[in-house]
Amino acid sequence: PQGTRRRPIYLECRADHLIIQPEGHVLVLDDMVSAGPGNPLAAALRATREHLLTTESLRGGEPYPLLLVRPDGAKTYSAARSAMSSWGSEFGDELIDANMPLEVPPAEEALGDVVRRAVDLARQRQTALAAARSRNSGGRSSVGGPVRGAGIGGTGPSPGGTYLAPSRNGGFE
Repeated sequence: PQGTRRRPIYLECRADHLIIQPEGHVLVLDDMVSAGPGNPLAAALRATREHLLTTESLRGGEPYPLLLVRPDGAKTYSAARSAMSSWGSEFGDELIDANMPLEVPPAEEALGDVVRRAVDLARQRQTALAAARSRNSGGRSSVGGPVRGAGIGGTGPSPGGTYLAPSRNGGFE
């Protein structure tokens, strides 16, 4: 209705999962827990955008995520919005009926493969990060000092007066 000529990346929000249409990739809520560019949804959107920019003539501009929200999809919509925060306001959303059939372009095998690889890699990275956090928990940091919490990324001190910041060679200090 707003008249954009940009190509949408269709994201169908259901009760406990999101479907990237028309290829049919399913992301569960756990895939969208982590905000930022490393989560599977952000990785899928980035991969889709790059694929479309290199394989199609996009006269209307870059593609954008279009969230199609079923009546039971509010929780998934919220998780998706957080997970794709790097897109800022460059997205659309549409409330749709529970049984409304979607008319989307035909699935593209090459795009499906690109998105599948991006999602798999992002999930592997999330699993590795969760394992690293688990190993480093228990009240001690990887450098031997106490972990006092919340200020990941140097966003400020935690109640204990310290914070975690990214180190120059990866990880946190």
